[in-house]
Formats: sequence, C-alpha cells, structure tokens
Amino acid sequence: MAKAEVAMQRGHFDDAEKHLHKGKVVSSISGPLEATLLALLTEARLKAWQGSLGEARRVLHQGQSLALSSQQPRLYFTLAAEEVNLQLVFDDLHQANNTISRTGLSNIDTRLINSGNKIAYQHIERITEIRIGVYQDDSDRIIEKIDSFLRRIRGEQYTALRLHIRTLKAVVMWRDDQKTLASRELKKVVQEAAPEKHAYPIISAGPEVVEILNALDSAGGGASVKQFSVQKEFLSQLIRILLGGKTEIISTKIVVSRAPTDSILKEPLTDREMEILKGVDRGLSNKEISESFSISLSTVKWHLHNIYEKCGVRSRSAAVARLREFDLM
Repeated sequence: MAKAEVAMQRGHFDDAEKHLHKGKVVSSISGPLEATLLALLTEARLKAWQGSLGEARRVLHQGQSLALSSQQPRLYFTLAAEEVNLQLVFDDLHQANNTISRTGLSNIDTRLINSGNKIAYQHIERITEIRIGVYQDDSDRIIEKIDSFLRRIRGEQYTALRLHIRTLKAVVMWRDDQKTLASRELKKVVQEAAPEKHAYPIISAGPEVVEILNALDSAGGGASVKQFSVQKEFLSQLIRILLGGKTEIISTKIVVSRAPTDSILKEPLTDREMEILKGVDRGLSNKEISESFSISLSTVKWHLHNIYEKCGVRSRSAAVARLREFDLM
C-alpha cells in the first residue's frame, strides 16, 4: 500500500492503480485497518483525477463509515477533509459545504479526541478552513491564516502538507495580481518538491496552479544544469496532469497535444462564456471579470466550470489554449 501512496504523491496514476490493486488484496486478507483506509484514500484520489468524482466520494464515504465503526475518528476526519478538498479542486463549493456540515469538520467534537491527537485534529480543521478561504477568494485574511499555519508545520513529517499549503498561498497571491511573489513562492515549492517528485501536494491545490507553472517554465534559470533538468521535467509532469491530457516538450516549451477538431467542444459556448474566456485571455482575474460584467464571483466560477466541461480541460489557461489552437477565440 505504501507503493501506491508514493506513486500517487508523484502523480504516477497508472503505477498507483497497479500497486493499489495488489495492496488491497493483501490488506483485505491480513492488513491492519489503517492500511485499508489508506488504500481507500489513495483510490479516491485516483478516481477523482481520472474524472470520476462521484466514485471518489463513494470510496471516501465507505472509508468514513469504516473509520466510525472501528472508532478511529482521526482517520474519519482525514477522509472527510480529503472529500472537501476534491470537491473544491473540481469546483463544487456547495457540496464541499454540505460535506463539512455532514461530517462536523468545522467543529470537531473534542470529546472524541485524546490529548495526544489534538494537534492532528487542529491541523485538519485549519487545512479545511484555508482551502475554503482560498476557493472563496478571501485573499487578505487567508494569507494571514496560511502564514500562521506554516509556522506550525515546520517539521520534516509535514513536508507534503507544507508544500500543499505554500502552493495554495501562491495561488492566492497570483489572483491578487502579486504575480512576482506568487512565482517566487511556487518556484521554491517546485525546487523542494522536484528531487522526490512530490507532485500531488502541488496539483491538489487546483487547476489555477498551471498558470503559475507556465510562467515558471517560461522563466527558467536559477539552478545548476542538473537541477534545472530535474525541475523542467517535473514542471512538464505537473502541467501535463493539470491540463488533463498529453503534452509534448518542444524547445523546453509545454504545448497541448493536438486533438481532432470535432472533439474540441462537447457543446458550443454561450455568448457569456465566450466573454468570460476573452477576459481570461486578457489576463483578468476572476474578481476583475466579476466586476467587469457586474456578476458575482461565484457566477464567474460557475461559468468557468461549464467552460472547462465543454472544452474538456481543468484550468483557465488550458481553456484559452484549447480554443486558440483551433482559432475559436
């Protein structure tokens, strides 16, 4: 099961699926309960990134029920927090809030917690609060919360979590038009993550990360030849996953592989969706688009969600690239 988790962290989804199948066979025969729950967590992530969010939620609900029946509240809340994050990554705030309400994530009952585990529960609560804040674009307050939380997770055991939270920080700064600071923050994350290929903490921050990664890829430099090669390969992998399709490296630039014209759009974009996409192409943030068209931020995100679905992509920049490739802008 450990091999499946490592493969998942590295974004090697095919390898994760193979190791997961083998691990589930072993754990179903003699493995400890925690190993079974880890398998469910890995399986849920895999299904979500393969496009089956409903199946991912079903797996997580199965794990939550198992954790409750075996009186393992820490694992229960860990799986609940994972469900919330997957819902936010795939743009479903309504269901994320429903999950928080259903599982009690926003107000964990301390009576369930022994004194040795209280820090772990506090971390789960804080992570969920930060993820919701990032999604709702509450930039001023959320940066303070992120910095405060980062000061609490400096140990080596928190490496993956720290990389994830710092990536979220870069996303918030990028939205707030602090693009230089955002690029600098994510560059440090990539430099730390690349040697061990810690991909999942970065990609699980959501599709907006790809815009910053593209900026880093264009900038390059700042490392030895060997380090630069490792980081370029890692950047390619991250962008490929976030774009949801194959990529090719041509003269160190990442480009989306060409697809048949008739499969570009599942259905035509509406006039409003085209207007929003043109705003994205001009470099406008979601907040700037909402102000430009006098619509709410949540409405902008809803339109973007529909655009992603129709274009078969997972990010703003990928949607623009898809339409530009076939002269549909």
